[in-house]
Amino acid sequence: MKAGVAAFLCAIREFVDCVESQNLQASTKGANAESQNTTSEVSDYGLPQLDESSLATTQEQDSSDSTRLQGFKGILSVLLTSDEEGAAIFGTKYTLECLKERDLLPDFAIVAEPTSVAKFGDMIKVGRRGSINGILRVFGKQGHVAYPKKCVNPVELIAPYLSQIAGYELDKGSAEFEPSKLVITDIRGGLEVVNVTPNDLKIMFNVRNSTQTSLEDLRQYLENLLSKIPHSLELNQSSKPFLTNKQSRIVQRIAKVLESKNGFAPEFSTSGGTSDARYFAEYGVSVVECGVCNDSIHSINERVRLSEVESLQNVFLTLLAQWNL
Repeated sequence: MKAGVAAFLCAIREFVDCVESQNLQASTKGANAESQNTTSEVSDYGLPQLDESSLATTQEQDSSDSTRLQGFKGILSVLLTSDEEGAAIFGTKYTLECLKERDLLPDFAIVAEPTSVAKFGDMIKVGRRGSINGILRVFGKQGHVAYPKKCVNPVELIAPYLSQIAGYELDKGSAEFEPSKLVITDIRGGLEVVNVTPNDLKIMFNVRNSTQTSLEDLRQYLENLLSKIPHSLELNQSSKPFLTNKQSRIVQRIAKVLESKNGFAPEFSTSGGTSDARYFAEYGVSVVECGVCNDSIHSINERVRLSEVESLQNVFLTLLAQWNL
């Protein structure tokens, strides 16, 4: 059983395509050049992946600041994982399953995603949209264009409905979320010839859904819309949406610390793609995302300002030190 509050700090280590040595050198030069053109607060850059650097780079320094954590009465755990944006077989999801079995789920969690935009601490994530992937197949009968009565053209079957599929908003959105929009990513069919109609047509799409729209809502909408034409529909929810209460203790406390350090309050946002924070939410854990700036994320010159890493470390230490006050 847990004794007191349990906190969880989670850092993500993403593996991206390796860059050639010449690109890495160019990246270093670019970082140094940029550092000379910025304020004196930014003296140098590090070159780890941004998702990792938010927390992993600060961990070694945390031990020397243990005296600052004397005010935190509880359990502090740190998770470093590289199994993210994939199957997550042995990553955050697996860890939480094990903690659940031992009745050791944390009371709150901070995921060190790079959430800041223009300045460190200007944005934190209090939720994320989910992701639904879909494949729609429309069935016809292949034939020669010279004999249209012998053909059933799936292109003609789906055409009247495309305006109600492509870009369609499944809900009106809310104060926290943008509307859940159906986005077509690929359409294909036929033999790449001009005189034969296709036998079937495949449409691939994605919906970044808010908490207002579920997979079943999407399925019901499409099945009702396309009930008069032969088709099949495959849907898969690769990640679920979540929203942490803005008035929860973890959200309010970390926002207060950021404002005291920066002189301005952070924006509460649910923008962007998915993150491992969703796994904590599924277990009922209050979770917030807070990290360094994401201006160079997933680019060849991906890097992080060391001053931001130090600032993030200070925010985490202050948050924990003042938690029981």
